Amino acid sequence: MSAGSGSVPRERARVAVVGSGPAGVSAAARLVDEGLEVELFDYGTPPPAELEALGAELRSAAPSAAALQQLRGSAGAPRRARDGWLRLLRQLAGREPLLDLTHKTRLGSSYTSDGVERGIPLLPLGAGAPASRSLARGGLSNVWGAACYPLAREDYAGWPLAPGALDPHYARAARLLSLCESQDALADVYPLQAPCAAELPLNGAMQPLLAHWRSEARALAQLGVAAGRARLAVRAQASSEGHGCQACGLCLYGCPWDAIYRADWTLRALERRPGFRYRPGWLVTRFSERGDALALHALERGQGAPQEFAADALFLAAGTLSSLRIAASSLGRAGEPLRLLDNDLYLLPLLRLAGGRAGDAALCFSLNELVLRFSVAGVPLHLQLYALSPAVLERAGLALLPRSLQRAAQRLRTRLLLGFLSLPGEHSAAITARVRAEEPIAAIELRQERGAGSARLARAAARWLWRERRALGFAPLCAPLRSTPSGNSGGHLVGGLGLSAAPAGLASDLEGRVGGTRRVFAVDGASFPALPPQNSTYTIMANADRIAARYAERRRRGAP
Repeated sequence: MSAGSGSVPRERARVAVVGSGPAGVSAAARLVDEGLEVELFDYGTPPPAELEALGAELRSAAPSAAALQQLRGSAGAPRRARDGWLRLLRQLAGREPLLDLTHKTRLGSSYTSDGVERGIPLLPLGAGAPASRSLARGGLSNVWGAACYPLAREDYAGWPLAPGALDPHYARAARLLSLCESQDALADVYPLQAPCAAELPLNGAMQPLLAHWRSEARALAQLGVAAGRARLAVRAQASSEGHGCQACGLCLYGCPWDAIYRADWTLRALERRPGFRYRPGWLVTRFSERGDALALHALERGQGAPQEFAADALFLAAGTLSSLRIAASSLGRAGEPLRLLDNDLYLLPLLRLAGGRAGDAALCFSLNELVLRFSVAGVPLHLQLYALSPAVLERAGLALLPRSLQRAAQRLRTRLLLGFLSLPGEHSAAITARVRAEEPIAAIELRQERGAGSARLARAAARWLWRERRALGFAPLCAPLRSTPSGNSGGHLVGGLGLSAAPAGLASDLEGRVGGTRRVFAVDGASFPALPPQNSTYTIMANADRIAARYAERRRRGAP
């Protein structure tokens, strides 16, 4: 594929993919495996040079205090105690995010979110609303929590797919992710695809709780609870692909060993394969489809004049907001209200009741470790349990407590846990997006309002957890704390181009084709018609693989 200004080049690549995040690399990997030529267009902000140097220092036997300070220095802790207290009061009053997922860093660097106001602009109405965005190589996978859960059978009710339709595609995604899954009661709800040969570390505070769940398996099953170890995209053992988990406890700051999956892993592997070309430095603004002619319109980083690229097909994997911007700008749908979904997220401080005082107080792992799936009032909920690490405290805003209380919490640390309670999209904040046609890049107006019954559902969940504390082995210490003023995390925005058996407007058909187009496919979160309570990345990758596989099959039959 070659570029030119003002006209569409004659040379045509088989498929153009936009975006290098999990959706983009999953679709590209399948397309290349099917023998198709792929060019992946990406803005692709690279990590700064000093990031690798810091990682190497942190991998040494005794990293310096300066390196550790650099790692944690971006947490943005208030300089004065008074500022900290005022911030905490605003957070508890729901005026400021208690959990900010939109400014997460990797190894102390904010490169993942650099430039988003220019490349994925939000209008003032949405500027204060939580919305994770990235223009980096690998996208938001550079800073995600690595949690991977498929659709449960009941979740398919919101999708125009038969239950289990994504299972073979989950299996492919699991291999890309180096997914580590344990054989336990969670498999009753979240089917296993890739049981791991080696287990990930488990903090001492979690071990007695897991043992309690195993002893109470029958009681939990009668309550409709599926409980077990977290499913995580973490390389448990070293391999030819890279280091395994070293139990250093720095997970939430960005793994110095790069053992937490990033889409860059798959992208690097693709770059070594014939038939694939990575094109960083391009911001795709729109597409045009006229008969058999399909063209991408893109801006080169640092340049003003748009250029055009021809393709036989286009896969939109730029992230929900960017894919919406591209589709609405291209199909004359700017200004139309589009319903988006996100998971409302609540924080629950928990006290472990099962087991005695854990002997191992050292923190060897700081990602999610244990998980519950349960229902309240017929609504499925997902609860992830974390050990009380410094990074968790910072992210949750709890580190603003006085030092005396922090020391008391430290003494109780092996009994204190933090639960992240996630609600399905339909029971979460009401979110509307409108794309505003502006040059050279369309802006997005994002309106997010609290869900009418979200807080009631969260409180009902906390009461249920308290009532069943004996079987669960833990109890909530207070009412649920809303993560942001609107309730939703901003980290799981999906929808707008949702799959439909009878698509209208910008919706996608079952093949993934957007808004009545023939050769333009939505494969990222924008294609979701519904959002279950569990994390969405695994399903995004599986659906991207499904759509890519079906496109390749049609190509073999000679269909467009």
